Amino acid sequence: MSRFSLSVRLTLFFSFIVLLVTVTLSSVVFYQFGEKINQQISRNLTDIADHKAAEINNVLLFERTNLLSWRASSVMLDVVVDDLDKRINTELKNLKQYYQLKGDLYVFNATGNLIASTQPGVLKTKLPEAWQTKKDYQLVFKHEVPFIKGNVIAHVTQLKPPQLKMQGYLVITHSWDDIMKILAPTYSSNFALRKSSEVTAELFTTDGIQTIALDDDFTEKPLWIFGEASYLGSISKPMIIGDFNFQVAAFMPETLAQEPLLELTKNLLVAAAFVSIPMIFLVSLLSRHLVTPIKKLTATIRSIEDSNDLSIQVKVSGRDEVADLGNAFNRMTSQLGVLFHKNMVVEKELEHLNANLENQVVERTAQLQETLQKLKSAQA
Repeated sequence: MSRFSLSVRLTLFFSFIVLLVTVTLSSVVFYQFGEKINQQISRNLTDIADHKAAEINNVLLFERTNLLSWRASSVMLDVVVDDLDKRINTELKNLKQYYQLKGDLYVFNATGNLIASTQPGVLKTKLPEAWQTKKDYQLVFKHEVPFIKGNVIAHVTQLKPPQLKMQGYLVITHSWDDIMKILAPTYSSNFALRKSSEVTAELFTTDGIQTIALDDDFTEKPLWIFGEASYLGSISKPMIIGDFNFQVAAFMPETLAQEPLLELTKNLLVAAAFVSIPMIFLVSLLSRHLVTPIKKLTATIRSIEDSNDLSIQVKVSGRDEVADLGNAFNRMTSQLGVLFHKNMVVEKELEHLNANLENQVVERTAQLQETLQKLKSAQA
């Protein structure tokens, strides 16, 4: 029946203990750092979403602030006489050039006719329905108007000189394509724009814009599936401009988000290997060191068994339990040697007595035969 030696069993046992401790510590480290990595990824996504939302908000607030200040200029009073001297038109062109505006400026009179604009060839155009408002200021988000190519965002404010009724509208537009550039997908993130607490949002991808469901339970959803890929998501805090508010959601591919965890796993495995392999080697050496005296004792017992020489002694070193066992074995063999010697002496004495007894018996038998022979002769 085959069996493992004691050193092999000790090596396997202590190696199992080392591996168990290493795996346990690695699991604890992975869990702790994994949680921190996931929290950091979530914070990073939130920061990215807040940054994108703030970037759009700053652009729109810049335009809103300037628009409200421009409407109070003395030049805008010429709207009363339909900008006959073209002062308003010249002022609008100067403003567009000085502030490097992404869109155009428009001034409509009280009847809704366009009397000044930085866009050429559109004078006398009627005020679009989307820009008609009774509010002092209104932000009109993504929309289309007949005389502008593509979608735009418009800031609309009323021109109302002091103590006079409303005389017209001052409008500044911003190209939707410029907003799309801000929200264009990157290697690590995709972005979605949600406006006015709607239940849908526009997701910007490399294949274009798609509409996705995006309600108030955003944070309750751990993963988002777009196409065949899964994403982690986070959403910015609401940005408010006048009566309009919007949020930007940021999404990161799950495979990309898991890269730090995979790197952590790899590092833990490497660290575990660097710790476990030397430990297992040391355990193997220690097991052999512990078993070597027992092997010597076993070899000594076999030598005594083969030679019947009780004078053979086990070489003992150290002061541990194995050394005590070796000393006890040596004392036992010494005592057995003494007893064996005494037994041999007694056996020799018994053999000598038996030999003497046999000789005496032979002599007595011979004497008896001789006596009998003499008796027979006497009788005869």
